[in-house]
Amino acid sequence: DLTTAHPLDTETMPGPKGHENEPFFSRNRIVSWIAIFGVEGPLAVTFLVYLAKVPFANAVMPATDAAKIAFCLKRSFLAVFPSFMYMWGAMRAFEKDTRAEDPTAGVESSRWRKFQNILTNNTEQVVLFLPALLSAALATENSSEWRLIPAALCSFSLGRLLFGAGYFVPCLPASNPLAPFGTLTGWARSPGMNLTLYPTTFLLMFSAYKTGISFS
Repeated sequence: DLTTAHPLDTETMPGPKGHENEPFFSRNRIVSWIAIFGVEGPLAVTFLVYLAKVPFANAVMPATDAAKIAFCLKRSFLAVFPSFMYMWGAMRAFEKDTRAEDPTAGVESSRWRKFQNILTNNTEQVVLFLPALLSAALATENSSEWRLIPAALCSFSLGRLLFGAGYFVPCLPASNPLAPFGTLTGWARSPGMNLTLYPTTFLLMFSAYKTGISFS
């Protein structure tokens, strides 16, 4: 099995007990949902609204569609840059075990697997975000609506950085009051994911709304 770590690889991903074969509405799932959708989600939305109403309150909508596209494309590197940063951690040439340069050997360290997961997720999110950003930008009709564009781009870029950093936040002890919540590797990545998810969601919703109006 090429997906199994080599016996000599001493870096293993922690797997505390308490998450196996849980009912769909188990306590652990409910606690996670409350944290993600009841706390982190509203905070992410609040941050997005803050960006639109304070730092970008005076943003002026470009006069033409071509100018709107140019604005987004010139700043699209902000969405891609976090992926480029974390990409270096997924370089096989930097692995301690030189056998990891063979992609079929299955000897990658847990550190490499973390970076690879970050890179994969970042790439997926960028592919979803950039078309949504362009579509929403073209759908704006005034400067008040336009503020969503720079606010979403700022939130997305920050979210991608925090998402990756979340993989390296130490796990909480199994004795913490919310255990096994916080005891899995990468548990702290969800705030960054929310700062990514909601901008993309609102951009798509805004575009769909504007398109629906245009057909009515």
